[in-house]
Amino acid sequence: MKRCVTCKEVKSFDSFHPDKSKADGHVSMCKACRSQYMKGYYILNKEKYKKEMALRYCKYRTRYNELSRKWVMEHPEERKRIQNSYYQRHKHLIQAKNRVHTRNYNLKNPMKNKEWKAKNPGKCLAQKARRRASEISANVKWANPFFIEEIYDLAKRRTKILGQKWVVDHIVPLNSPLVCGLHVENNLQVIPEIHNLRKHNRYWPDMPVGV
Repeated sequence: MKRCVTCKEVKSFDSFHPDKSKADGHVSMCKACRSQYMKGYYILNKEKYKKEMALRYCKYRTRYNELSRKWVMEHPEERKRIQNSYYQRHKHLIQAKNRVHTRNYNLKNPMKNKEWKAKNPGKCLAQKARRRASEISANVKWANPFFIEEIYDLAKRRTKILGQKWVVDHIVPLNSPLVCGLHVENNLQVIPEIHNLRKHNRYWPDMPVGV
């Protein structure tokens, strides 16, 4: 046990950062108090703090990278939680930055973008379908993107080989006023376009009689 010099509370050694220069091997200020102190220090000395951290990172880059990789391997759920929390807090900025990056990349590599789309028609269609499904909250985390891309690729191949347009259809419609399907591989089928046009969003298997 150790007493914090700031809050004067007696806490376990786990509540203090390690410091080999101290007799007991830990700093005098607890983690909670040090966190508050560093927040105030950063606000008052933002530019100085950034320069200090940049110099320290350059000096101990290899060590920092090793510790970071080790922490990520040992705490996958915590890393995921931190990433999700950061994304939710900066969602609009991240999306805007991604749009700018995509637009700049397409302008710098017009032929490469066209070539990739020509070689991966199934992936292109799958991405468009996923975007449309996200607008009506029909996407789920447990959907398998690989299988979905394979289904859209199959539709393109059948169209090319058979000379008749085949499309990917949601077995249970996404936009029906009576039922809401999901954009998952188990709810997709490859059928001729004419059958899909006749089906609309008014039919699904095992639908109640008289609906």
